[in-house]
Amino acid sequence: MLFSNKTKNSGKQKSKPKETSDNWLMQNLFRPFPLLWLALITALVVLAPRVYRNLPDLGEQSRYQLTPDRIQLLNRPEWVPSHFLSSVIARHQIPDNVLEPELARTISGWFSNEPWVEKVDAVTIGYPPQVTVQLSFREPVAVVNLDGQLYPIDAHAVILPKEDFAPAALELFPKLIPSKVPPPLYVGIVWEDPIIKQGAVLAGEIKPYWNSFDFVSIRAQQKPAEATEGNSVTAEPIFEIVSASGSIIIWGRGPNSRNPGELTFEEKINRLTAYQERFQGFASPSGPYEIDITHWTDISRRVLKEAANSSANPVRR
Repeated sequence: MLFSNKTKNSGKQKSKPKETSDNWLMQNLFRPFPLLWLALITALVVLAPRVYRNLPDLGEQSRYQLTPDRIQLLNRPEWVPSHFLSSVIARHQIPDNVLEPELARTISGWFSNEPWVEKVDAVTIGYPPQVTVQLSFREPVAVVNLDGQLYPIDAHAVILPKEDFAPAALELFPKLIPSKVPPPLYVGIVWEDPIIKQGAVLAGEIKPYWNSFDFVSIRAQQKPAEATEGNSVTAEPIFEIVSASGSIIIWGRGPNSRNPGELTFEEKINRLTAYQERFQGFASPSGPYEIDITHWTDISRRVLKEAANSSANPVRR
C-alpha cells in the first residue's frame, strides 16, 4: 500500500492576508473626490484670511455713514427748547455708520440722562442711514420762588434747566413759594423736600384749572400739619393759593394726603367752581377774601383785613 507524503491540511486553501490600515488609507483617500475635497479645504484655510483682509469696509462707504442731520426727534413738545436735539448731539461722538452693532443702545444712552427726558421710548435705525428717536419729556408745572430765584420743576419735583427758559417765560408759570426748604442741588434730579414734592403734585393736578380760576401762586404755610400713619406722626405741608384779585384760598393738604379728614382734590375743585360761578370770581363783592374750602360741610370766608384779626368771625357760605 502506497502512502502519501502530504500533510492533513494540504488539501485546504490558504486564507488571504488581512488588509492593513495603511492599505485602506491608500485605497480610500487617494481617490479623485477625496483629494479634491482636501485641496478645497486647504485652499480655504490658506486663502480665506487674505480674502477677508481685502474685502471692502462697508462702514467706510458713504451710503452707510451717519451724520448729525440724519438723527431725527419725532415728538418734541413746545416747552422743550428747539436746540435740544442739536445740543445733545454736540456733546457726543457720533458713531461712524449705521452698521455699528450697539448703535441704538448708544444713542439711547445719550438721551436717558438728559434733564428734559423722562423716558426713552424708542430708537429706530433705518436705511438709507437714519436714526429716529422717540422720547417722553418732562413738563414744567411750576417754578419754585426761593430767595428771589425761580427754579422750574415738573410734577414729580424734578428740577429742570432754567437756562432753557426766557425770564419772561418763567414768570408765566405758577409760583410755588415755600417757607423754608433746602436749596436745589442739580438739574435732572428730584428736589428732595416734602413741601416741594407735595407742591409740585398740587401744581400738576390743578394746572387745567389754573387760568380759569385766575390763580397766581401756591404758598406753603410756616407750620405744617401733622398726619398720623399707624403709630407714627408725620408732618404734611398746608397750602394756600393766591388769586390775581388778591384773594387767598385756604387749600389744605396736598392731593396725596392720607389724612382721613381731608377733602379730595375733586371735592375742592367742585367747591371752587361753585363759588366762582355764584360770586363771579373770588373777590366780589367786597374782597379780596380769605376763602377756606377745607371744611367738611361748607366754605367760610372773611375779608383779608379781618383775616389778620384772629377774633374775627368767619362767614359761612
